[in-house]
Amino acid sequence: MKKISLLMCAVASFGMLFTSCEKKKTTPIETGDLLTSGAYVVGEATGYADLQTTGVVATGMAQGLNEVSGEAREGMYEKYIVLEANKDFQIVFKEGQTYTYYGAALEAAKLATDGQELDGWKGALTQDAKMQVGTTGFYHIILDFNRDGLLDATGGAQIVVAPVEWGLAGSMNSWGYLAADAQPTVQAKQAEIIWTWDNVELMANTEFKFKHSGVWKINLDDAEQVKANSNLGAGMIPNGANIVVESGGIYQVGLIFRMAKGDIAASYAYAMEKTGEIVAKDYSAVRLCLVGDAVAAQEGAEVDPANADGGWAWGNRFDLGTPTKNGDDYTWTASVNLLAAGGCKVRSYSTTDELYVEAGMDGGSDNITVPADGLYTVTFTLNALTNAKTVLLEGEGGAVEPEKHMVTVRAQMPSDWTNTPTAWVWPTGGDGAAVELVQEGNWFVYTTPEAVVSLNIIFRNGDNWDNGQTVDITGLTENICLQIEEAETEIDGKRAYHEINCE
Repeated sequence: MKKISLLMCAVASFGMLFTSCEKKKTTPIETGDLLTSGAYVVGEATGYADLQTTGVVATGMAQGLNEVSGEAREGMYEKYIVLEANKDFQIVFKEGQTYTYYGAALEAAKLATDGQELDGWKGALTQDAKMQVGTTGFYHIILDFNRDGLLDATGGAQIVVAPVEWGLAGSMNSWGYLAADAQPTVQAKQAEIIWTWDNVELMANTEFKFKHSGVWKINLDDAEQVKANSNLGAGMIPNGANIVVESGGIYQVGLIFRMAKGDIAASYAYAMEKTGEIVAKDYSAVRLCLVGDAVAAQEGAEVDPANADGGWAWGNRFDLGTPTKNGDDYTWTASVNLLAAGGCKVRSYSTTDELYVEAGMDGGSDNITVPADGLYTVTFTLNALTNAKTVLLEGEGGAVEPEKHMVTVRAQMPSDWTNTPTAWVWPTGGDGAAVELVQEGNWFVYTTPEAVVSLNIIFRNGDNWDNGQTVDITGLTENICLQIEEAETEIDGKRAYHEINCE
């Protein structure tokens, strides 16, 4: 497989990668009593035999996030790590100077994830036990002490071990699963692991994430009250914002793993290299439909099937026919009866179509909605070169505008950003502008002057781009509070971020 040059000799440090291909010496990490409290994965299967092994601090598990509540869950921990077959490993929980060793009798389990399944293992947490896996590979370990008793009888205090094969999912493939060109061969204590995707066609404004093993989340209990995320978004944050492609083209994409302490994001980085330009596609013969529970039963509509030809089994679908063409712009239009109680989207008839199309309100990802039942003229326009999409609705009351929101973003800056921070903001579909922030204690605050479909923002260390900036923070439709990360989490020289409690 062709190595992605961007991943070999590109960026400054892992935060992203290297300044050169020269190997550098590292200082051994102190271990033993200097380890912070928390959970660690150790044993011969990991290459870190015990807590005295040099570098064992990197085996520290991250604070777990319950995707159901969207909040950090007390007593839940996660770790991505290589495990060697038929060798022991354990969880060591350090609390002050007390060390408790845990394992489990792992049993094969279906890790259901919202209609999908992933074959993995579960086990009830047992002190002084050890565990093994039968195949050497890369794994996602989830530990939950069940301190609030929320897990049901099939869970309890437990360990989940899920195999990991990273793929791409985004608006370019109907949020499906595009496996890496080859899953890398791994071994314990491997310095880095790289997954690559060659010749990926990504239009401008394409949004995507990395998700493993074809699933979005992993259930810890049958009642589905606790779930772990199995995807990485912007900033390599589990279930983070979508990564947005600024310039359309043919890309090589790489995902890089280096096991590190702290948040899951600290162990991952990604890189993209544009290797070619996109040739405008011909949509002249493409039939689209309007699909969803907002589409009333009427002539020209049919029940949306379940998977028979890529259907979503979501209400009805109404034929929009084939488009008219003007340069690179293709336009579909039809009059259709819509219901205010539901939602719908423009979509190809089959999710497997080579020229797959999907669009929601204003051409974005939100469902199309209308204020009242009635007959509407739907006009959808797609630019074949830039992938820019617009959806216009015209009813008896005139044009239907997409829902808009006032958005306030409150952020705390990293310790090494000593300049007064500013921001660059732009509403979705609008132009960008530099703005000053209002300081409220440790918070730096921006509020949109008017309602927007969604807000995009970049924080800067000072009033220009020279002293550092964050990654693009996009698609904000609700008030949010953020912590801008320290330097070690830089991605392409830009700071990552994570959501925090506003109190």
